[in-house]
Amino acid sequence: MGGPLFVWGWFFFLMGTSSVPGDYTKLGAYAQEDSSPYNLPLFVNWRTALSFIGGCAMVPVVGFLDFSHDEDGPWCGENNEVPKAIFKKWWLGTDGTYFGLFLESPWPFVMAWSLFGFSCFLDINNEFAVGGQQVAILINCILQGIDAGILIQQNLYGGNLAGKTKFSLPFVLLFIALAINVGTAWRWKALALSLPGAILIILGQKTVFGARKRGDYTMQNHGEANTYNKVYVYTWGEVLFMMGWILICWGMAMP
Repeated sequence: MGGPLFVWGWFFFLMGTSSVPGDYTKLGAYAQEDSSPYNLPLFVNWRTALSFIGGCAMVPVVGFLDFSHDEDGPWCGENNEVPKAIFKKWWLGTDGTYFGLFLESPWPFVMAWSLFGFSCFLDINNEFAVGGQQVAILINCILQGIDAGILIQQNLYGGNLAGKTKFSLPFVLLFIALAINVGTAWRWKALALSLPGAILIILGQKTVFGARKRGDYTMQNHGEANTYNKVYVYTWGEVLFMMGWILICWGMAMP
């Protein structure tokens, strides 16, 4: 977690050194003082809190299951098919050796995605403002959690490259749809946060997958673990992953 914490710390440092207080009740949510430089707002409300809690929670949640997988944590499902696909007990993860059964299951990931999607139900005044777009964002996020946390993850653990590839395409498409939906806020200016965020998240995961002990190498070498003496799991991939989640969470925080 060193890479993500490093990025998160610098984000807090940036906020602390460059932030100025604003009064949106007087100026309007995105209005600027005539004499002030252009500002990028970060609202201090429940919408922002839930979006960052749900979104940035993905970083450690993914790390729990990936670490267990890399260290040969036994999977609790059953799969005797060749090539292996979705496990019979799809609702389970690894056996909990390192972080416990719950944290090594798909459910923290699905819950984090759902919380991230739910955050858009709140407006700038912490009141519920739910329309068709908000419902679409929540459904998008739940589907993301299922696709990545269950479908991709179990094909990955089973060593089924075809299955992982099949479910990776909808994951990318869902991310693009999410970035566009989130980016409509602030007269589409929020797209400058949500789209780069989505791209960095996808790029970060791809980079990490190439560096893992049981990532690309395992899928291409009949289930064998990477033979590196030191496998650099937390390469640039984790840095990009954390940066991406900060950006898309910031975009989601825009009411």
